[in-house]
Amino acid sequence: MSSNANFDVIPDLDVSILLSPVSGDLRVRGWESEALSIRSDRVAVNQKDGTNDFTVTGTGDVKLSLPARASLKVGPVAGDVRVTDIEGEILLNNVSGDLILRDVGPATLANISADLRARRISGDLTVDHVGSDATVREVAGDVSIKNVGADLFVGNVQGSCVVERVGSDLVLSMPFHPDHTYDFTVGADVVCRVVPDSNVRFLLPPDSTVNIKTKDAELTRDEAHKVVTFGAGTATVTIEAGGEIRFAHGAEEDEGEGLQFKFDFDFDFDFDERLAESLSSIETRLGQQLSNLDEQLSRTIARQTEKMQERAERLRQQAEKRAERLRKATERRDQKDRTRTWSASWSEPPTPPPPPSPPPPPPVSDEERMTVLRMLENGQINVDEAERLLAALEGRSK
Repeated sequence: MSSNANFDVIPDLDVSILLSPVSGDLRVRGWESEALSIRSDRVAVNQKDGTNDFTVTGTGDVKLSLPARASLKVGPVAGDVRVTDIEGEILLNNVSGDLILRDVGPATLANISADLRARRISGDLTVDHVGSDATVREVAGDVSIKNVGADLFVGNVQGSCVVERVGSDLVLSMPFHPDHTYDFTVGADVVCRVVPDSNVRFLLPPDSTVNIKTKDAELTRDEAHKVVTFGAGTATVTIEAGGEIRFAHGAEEDEGEGLQFKFDFDFDFDFDERLAESLSSIETRLGQQLSNLDEQLSRTIARQTEKMQERAERLRQQAEKRAERLRKATERRDQKDRTRTWSASWSEPPTPPPPPSPPPPPPVSDEERMTVLRMLENGQINVDEAERLLAALEGRSK
């Protein structure tokens, strides 16, 4: 998880950054913005009141973007360092990994434990120690290097160039000017690419092996040196070498012929630098795309959330309307039921109770039977008539 810190700088004032220490890799780039941006696992920044002097401390890898006009001082760095597009002065104390400088102002480097790649330096370049290989190209000022542990390539230096020690091989591909100093001490082989029509002389050890592959060079001797002269020889280059010293024109490409060079990089194409540039460009584009994707995702989530809220609101309103219609329908039904009950209770008279049943006829008494029998005995009625009369009396009693 990384943390970011952003600060605005005061216009028209110098910007100075002190960064120390860095426990991982460090990447610094200049930009046109008048702001300071730091990204690290954990970062602490202090700004001196009323100035553009910042002290930055970062844990883990650190990415620092600052105004191009700023100056930079960096303490110990445990990993690799890449600094680009900084116009101010650069001071680097100790780098445990590789160092890449590109499109920067004057630089002073104390100790680089691994490789150094420096290109397009607008001022002087001063180096105490490089543990492995070094490439120095397109320097507008002077170059001063105390020690390179392995191979060194120097190209197109406009000022003086002094290298006190190169542990292995050296390649020089640069113009030589009469008012500048050129002095090199090399442990192994040397290739000098000399521009056509140059006016330079090379002072070499008297016992050195010299291989000249150009037609415009003259080999002579003085009391202390072998001397190789091109043109009028107005510029002077002094070389102490433990191996062969070869001279070729600058356009020649077969500098390895006959020599056992140990360079692990192409002089005309710096793969590490180009790869770093490509990775930087890819990282920048990827960061922009991820930033755009985050914005698009945020907008999409906001739109979907708004749509869901609108739909939920519509469903709630529809549910309320349905509940209202149901309530009204229920009220209308209840009203109709009450009206129907009231109307029925007034339009239909109540059913009258059934009339009481007539009392049963009294049973046939003995006196009535005797009367019928006396009438039969006196001849007043015959037998059939007596029977019908008794049956009638009994039917009344049922």
